[in-house]
Amino acid sequence: GQDWEDICNKLFHLRYKDNYQEVPARYGGDYGIEGFTFDGDLFQCYSPKDEEFSSKPLYELQKDKITKDIRKQNKNILEIKKLNKNAIIKNWHFVTPKYDSKNLVEHCRKKEQEIQDAISQHVTNDFKIILQIETSYIPEIGQLVNANISQIQSDLSIGVEEVKNDAQALKKINTSTQNLTPEEKLLEEQNK
Repeated sequence: GQDWEDICNKLFHLRYKDNYQEVPARYGGDYGIEGFTFDGDLFQCYSPKDEEFSSKPLYELQKDKITKDIRKQNKNILEIKKLNKNAIIKNWHFVTPKYDSKNLVEHCRKKEQEIQDAISQHVTNDFKIILQIETSYIPEIGQLVNANISQIQSDLSIGVEEVKNDAQALKKINTSTQNLTPEEKLLEEQNK
């Protein structure tokens, strides 16, 4: 879903820095990729929705997604190449939380051959479909977690400072009212 795609894009930015470019799907679709590197890697993220699991096993869902998006890639290869400065495509990364069947690996090998047959002038001779799971990005996940913890700590620090400032303001108010005569305190209470 969208949450998985958002996380993956953050991980790709951490790993590939300025060499990674996202391809938003909002206007006219994303050509079957979430993004690419300028040196020839394409990325597609996929995490099946819960309701999809009730109708098909994980392997079938992933196989269908790969088939559909490879078809999109082949159909839109010229548009993709315009986006990535005409780089020859080296790899297509299919990034998913997990996969559980060797059949998916076999499916990828078949799709690599189909791509070679269909668009060989746009891909390297050793073009690969690479299955990646969340553990493929452990260093980047650690960076992302640390960045989120730092942000939370920063937000908490700001909150602590606000509380301190509020406490100091309250203390000033209490101190100023402590120096009032009983009549002034009564007048102060009536004016609130």
